Amino acid sequence: MSLVSASNAASGEFIFEFKHAGKSFITSDGKVVTALQDTTFSVRRGDFVAIVGPSGCGKTTTLNILAGLTEATSGSVLLEGKRPGESKLDIGYVFQQDSVLPWRKVLDNVELGLVLRNVPKDKRRAKAEALVRMTGLQGFGNSYPAELSGGMRKRVALAMTLAYDPSILLMDEPFGALDAQTRMVLQDELLRIWNEQKQTILFVTHDIAEAIALADRVIVMTARPARIKNDYAISLPRPRGAAEARFQPGFDEYYKAIWEDLRPEIDAQRQISGGNA
Repeated sequence: MSLVSASNAASGEFIFEFKHAGKSFITSDGKVVTALQDTTFSVRRGDFVAIVGPSGCGKTTTLNILAGLTEATSGSVLLEGKRPGESKLDIGYVFQQDSVLPWRKVLDNVELGLVLRNVPKDKRRAKAEALVRMTGLQGFGNSYPAELSGGMRKRVALAMTLAYDPSILLMDEPFGALDAQTRMVLQDELLRIWNEQKQTILFVTHDIAEAIALADRVIVMTARPARIKNDYAISLPRPRGAAEARFQPGFDEYYKAIWEDLRPEIDAQRQISGGNA
């Protein structure tokens, strides 16, 4: 079978598109650093897409452009045909470090986005309680973050992001700091929630196995300046569990192909970063 994605369909089917997008920064000493270059890919509504690439290559920059936190300096990025700052789509962002507020209890944290949107108290509390149940935090609604494990705090952060029903969910290595068992549990929770909610997810990870187990597609990025090196359509059957996916026929073939793409890019990024990537 062919592992690489064929070209997607007509533009109107996509929830967002990168068209030859690039991003350059000027450092404090006046040097120009190009993080992203001539990057083109498109994602359909409801798809789960993972991005892998060497550290420092521009993966987070890709998410930040889509979220409207920074702008592409060349090419274009469109959400349903509009620039990120002009789009009416809600975008949720789960960062590497959670944004849980330590002085607010779990339910109060989950409600925060709804408070800022002036949602009536009874409606936002009902929504927060439903999300606490959905993310497996029953019994901890009145706990403070300091009383929770790292995995539970990640659940709170996810519930906070889901509270305002984002159309697109951006996730930047959300489980990277967790132990292997907790990470596997949260991967399964994410797949369960995605199967129910069907948000479009763009998920950055360094873990090839995680990318294959979770995603419909795995995009491989080059060393900086990042470009799309390959785009793999993952045909493992759904619904799937994160652990079970690793034993399905074809998983090892995907892993080998993606690693062979990625390894020279990791070496190249080390050279760019002076051996520190």
